Amino acid sequence: MNKNFHYHAIKTIARETGFREDDAELIACCSQLVDDFTDFKPFFAKNVPDYAKHLTIPVTFGSYVVDLFIPVSTGFSLLTTPSEKVQKLSIIPFHFIPEKHKLNEHVDSRAEWRTVPARMDRQSLIQTKMLEILSNSNMEYQDKLVSLGLLLHTFADTYAHQMFSGYHGWENYCQLSGVYNVLDSNSNHDLSNSVINYIGQRLLAVGHANVAHVPDDTEQRFTFRLKTSENSDYDIFYGRSNPIEFTKCAREINGIMEKFLLINGRKDDIKYFTKSRWESFTVNLCRAMLQQSEDLLNQHWHSIFGYDYHYSRDNVFGVSQQHDDLTENPDFSCKYAKLKELIPNTPLAIGYKMNNNYYRFNVQAYDLRSFVNGGNVVDEEREKMVEIINNIQKI
Repeated sequence: MNKNFHYHAIKTIARETGFREDDAELIACCSQLVDDFTDFKPFFAKNVPDYAKHLTIPVTFGSYVVDLFIPVSTGFSLLTTPSEKVQKLSIIPFHFIPEKHKLNEHVDSRAEWRTVPARMDRQSLIQTKMLEILSNSNMEYQDKLVSLGLLLHTFADTYAHQMFSGYHGWENYCQLSGVYNVLDSNSNHDLSNSVINYIGQRLLAVGHANVAHVPDDTEQRFTFRLKTSENSDYDIFYGRSNPIEFTKCAREINGIMEKFLLINGRKDDIKYFTKSRWESFTVNLCRAMLQQSEDLLNQHWHSIFGYDYHYSRDNVFGVSQQHDDLTENPDFSCKYAKLKELIPNTPLAIGYKMNNNYYRFNVQAYDLRSFVNGGNVVDEEREKMVEIINNIQKI
């Protein structure tokens, strides 16, 4: 899915369900941030909360004590074929989560890595993580909103990305036979025999890169064929209308949001949908999803639902503030220069103060990533960095 759903539709569903303006905005922003959060540079920080310390490397440079925080990137680019590491750390956990198998488990066929639309009445990996957030009584309400937004992105992507996996493999080879704008029956584009499509099958068969953005576009309907096995013909025929499929997802999300409010003592805020109200809402939701120009999205959705839409990263994470005392401290500056010399290929940021939402987002992302991978992900680069830092600290 794209911003049209991950931000605008999520905020709209939240408001229609009964969430207050600021809470709905936070949930929707965190949902969209999963696509946009590409932070990867470790940075030095002095305000990392205890619950996020496992994402840091503690550093003592002389008399100076600080943490090196390592962000958990959730966004990615398919301009080139991502490495298997990127597939496991970013693409699969957040965008192409398998239905039941963790990445360290055996599957009989690669087809089992394909994403399946999630439901809260059917066990799946994302349903398990969603239930954890709904039942968590120890987390602060604000932190739950951040975590809910992040998980809703992955939950929603199971509808857009169904039939594809986040790995590079034959299960993503695809013959796209028709793409239509739902408002224009004459808009068919046949890509099944194009050179780009063929090359994509062999080189860009990660997720739905083989068929570009078609599965995400909220105004499209399409048909294509997939393989049952690596050596089979394209014997699976599949087609759908994205607006209709995405309204099914919206109904599931509405149920999650109702339960969230109920469990968190906001029962009086819930605006339950009657059958007629839901039917009216879905008509407007489909109409809203037809707009694809990002410059017009805020105005378009406001004209239909009356809510304000103003997504930005700063709305969630605030503006990062640099730690001036880091550069001024001689113990830190001298050994920081040595650190950059020893690991020249690992970008380091000098040091920032980040707000709680930033750390909570990263912790939830790390938790989901570890869960999908079947355990804490061992990062060789991190281990090398720890060794280098330990040696510098001894100087």
